Amino acid sequence: DTNCCPVRLAELSADPQETKTLYPLGQQFQLLKAEHQPFKQLCLSLALVPPDCETASGSVFVVELRAVDSFWDLADDLYAETSAVVEAQPILVQRLDADLRLYGPDHLKVAAGYHQLGKQLIAMAEYNNALEVHQKLLETHITDPGVESRCDPQND
Repeated sequence: DTNCCPVRLAELSADPQETKTLYPLGQQFQLLKAEHQPFKQLCLSLALVPPDCETASGSVFVVELRAVDSFWDLADDLYAETSAVVEAQPILVQRLDADLRLYGPDHLKVAAGYHQLGKQLIAMAEYNNALEVHQKLLETHITDPGVESRCDPQND
């Protein structure tokens, strides 16, 4: 399913050397490292042995990034203004449904989704619905919070 998350272009390309990953618009990244490296060191760290690596003498600036998902961390901002509290609900429900499909019911991201949706329902004074959502949160059994989506390109 290529619609669920970042897509490895190698899976869609006829070119066996294709190694790029396509991320959705708005993807956030965490900076892991930014440094100058000798070109030879870069070749070694990427396990490349092209002819240029043997004779290279310059340096390159290397930036290492990790894709991060901050949706639930920032969800409070969706309904921070009283006028937006009703408009936020379909967005939260859609994302929670997607996380349930991608990760299953016992994932940390799903638990975060139930928590945020419950908070949003309280802000709308829908206390019975909020109680139902928080009950689902309590029934969530986080089996392994480190397990990522089956579509995660780093998790093959």
